[in-house]
Amino acid sequence: MNPTLLRTITAFLLLVLVVAIWRLWGVDGFKTVALLAVLIMQTEYVLLTFKDFAFGTRFFICSIYFLVTYVVCFLSGHMIFWEALTLSGILASILFMVRLKHLAPADQLKKQGLFFLGLFYVSLLPSLTILILDLEHGPWILFCALVVIFASDVFAYFIGRKWGDKKLYPAISPNKSWAGAWGGLFGALCLGVALLILSFNLTPPLLPKNTMVIISFLICCIFGAISAQAGDLFESLVKRAADQKDSGKLLPGHGGFLDRFDALMFGLPFFYWFAKFINYHTL
Repeated sequence: MNPTLLRTITAFLLLVLVVAIWRLWGVDGFKTVALLAVLIMQTEYVLLTFKDFAFGTRFFICSIYFLVTYVVCFLSGHMIFWEALTLSGILASILFMVRLKHLAPADQLKKQGLFFLGLFYVSLLPSLTILILDLEHGPWILFCALVVIFASDVFAYFIGRKWGDKKLYPAISPNKSWAGAWGGLFGALCLGVALLILSFNLTPPLLPKNTMVIISFLICCIFGAISAQAGDLFESLVKRAADQKDSGKLLPGHGGFLDRFDALMFGLPFFYWFAKFINYHTL
């Protein structure tokens, strides 16, 4: 089958699945599925970066990542988000140090660096997908983030294939181009404007209708699209360092879950902060 067609069919089926889950089980069902997707991404990251470790150690690292995500998303209570992350991260790093005490100091430091990178990359960033749902306007803003970031990805892909002669970062990702990067930014802005118009014209409006919201949202779209492309490059860097083409094989045409959601993890924080901004200014 044509790779582009396979990629499109997989993306469409994922969209149908997400919509069906939301319709059948609402926010709680979506959170459960999101948590499962995060666990899969954590597993893929561990398999890429700790592939020389025994199964028991890799399972232990995955368990720490998942525990941190769960604590940050569901058990932090009235704690500030960063407090919950910091405390759980420190405890996790102590456990990890004990587990690696047999390694030489240089090797242990290298693995500690990869471990802390994973705390940020596959524990902190995906947690925002769940945390944003608890904020006012959160579900709609998450939907907007998904549309804008995936639009950026789609526009970058097709425009890059058509006019992508000048490469963006060939040492990491030979297929990424400047034309694709600008196309992705253009696509994100177009969909962002369309979503703003839709938000203000529904009854009741899905976002507060004022100039500050409009400016803030468009800034989010710009920086979210730029960061999403950086997230794509970063995941390519992780794969290249591990000498792997894909992070997994669960999504035909895409590879693994990290391959599909790498852009989202870097782009979503801007929309999370936008949701926090709206909540703060509408109290």
